[in-house]
Amino acid sequence: MGVIAACIPSLRPLAAMIWRGTHRAPTVMSKSYKTAQATSNNASSRMMWPVRGNQGETNPARIFPRLEDLIFAVDKDRWGSDVNVQGGKNRGTTGKVEINLEEVSHRDIRVKNEITMTSEAKPKNARSKRVLAKQKPLMQENTKTTLFLKGTSSSSLINDLLTDLHSLKRPYAIRFTKKNLIHPFEDASSLEFFSQKNDASLMVFGNHSKKRPHSMTWVRCFGGQVLDMLELYVVQETARTLQQFKGEKCKVGVKPLLSFSGAQFESPVSNQYTLAKSMFVDFFRGAETQTVDVEGLQLLISFFAGEGGEDGQPAKVQMRCWRIITKRSGQKVPRVEVEEIGPRIDFRVGRTKEAEEGVLREAVKKGKGSEAKPKKNVETDIVGDKIGRIHLGRQDMSELQTRKMKGLKRGRDMEVEEDGAEADEDVISEAEDDVDKGVELKRQRLA
Repeated sequence: MGVIAACIPSLRPLAAMIWRGTHRAPTVMSKSYKTAQATSNNASSRMMWPVRGNQGETNPARIFPRLEDLIFAVDKDRWGSDVNVQGGKNRGTTGKVEINLEEVSHRDIRVKNEITMTSEAKPKNARSKRVLAKQKPLMQENTKTTLFLKGTSSSSLINDLLTDLHSLKRPYAIRFTKKNLIHPFEDASSLEFFSQKNDASLMVFGNHSKKRPHSMTWVRCFGGQVLDMLELYVVQETARTLQQFKGEKCKVGVKPLLSFSGAQFESPVSNQYTLAKSMFVDFFRGAETQTVDVEGLQLLISFFAGEGGEDGQPAKVQMRCWRIITKRSGQKVPRVEVEEIGPRIDFRVGRTKEAEEGVLREAVKKGKGSEAKPKKNVETDIVGDKIGRIHLGRQDMSELQTRKMKGLKRGRDMEVEEDGAEADEDVISEAEDDVDKGVELKRQRLA
């Protein structure tokens, strides 16, 4: 039996582990716990971790963030005499019952797989400040860069297909040629590190194993963290690389046209195929442009998903690349032909990691001022025509030009009589005014 005190507040806290005489010291990142006691009983082959913190915390996950290196057996009175708890790389060999650490909940102990602590780096000079400013979210984000990398046991087929996809994504692509010991669905910290260092929010990881042959993991990141992932397996029998197709290839930096066929992509419920469609659109969209030159439309990438196999297997996703050729037709609209240029890939859908709802909502949020301000009194109908409403001042109805009709015209005699009566009234009124002033005037006779 051994008792070890660790987690000194002034130093980086450490904890010792005793397992049948073997000493291990996993790294501890938490500073809020003062003591940790480890008790080992070789006779009963069990270990207990009564951890006491500032507030009586009994959570070993707070003390041992690297739980894949930590192995311990819970109380045999609760779980039985022979218990084998598996926690990652090192595993015990003394029991018949296997318990996953992620499922263990004993009293107040809740064990998590891994705990990481991140801190925001503070710039030390003006240069580092400018570098950090470029990494922060922008009102108008730059074109997404894609990082291509392979695992420790990548096949030649996966290497060739990664090269072909890299050629389609240039110049917004980076290719790593060395092998990387990465398991994306177990630990994505290495991918997040590469994403931050290379400013790449899209990644394609290729690997090959007996359990998962010719696999491609498509990763999308947000804020330096993995947002979602999709694993696709390449069907080796139908795959053809870019070099196996003869003929002219598309130029570098061509913006492709994307076509999705199949009811699987249009499902109202989020599934593996809707995630694949979102991933492919984000992957091949390239730089955002307001106008596109017709001569630049040279590449068409089509994706097709059927109804599924007869043996209950999920539907394959077929990817085909075509070069658009325009020829003279004797009319204003040219005749269009397509020619397959590769690569030709058939995918089988594998594991997925959906994005969390809160993180996804934050990722698709648009900044203030990025949207165009709506114009008043301007609308667009269903057809797409722009309709405007114009406000005028009050119209003078006396100046309105009406239609003249013969029945409403007055005769000349009537007009003369009316004019004479009006003149007589004016003379009489003026005479009365002059009489009052002492001036005598004679009445004017009408002709």
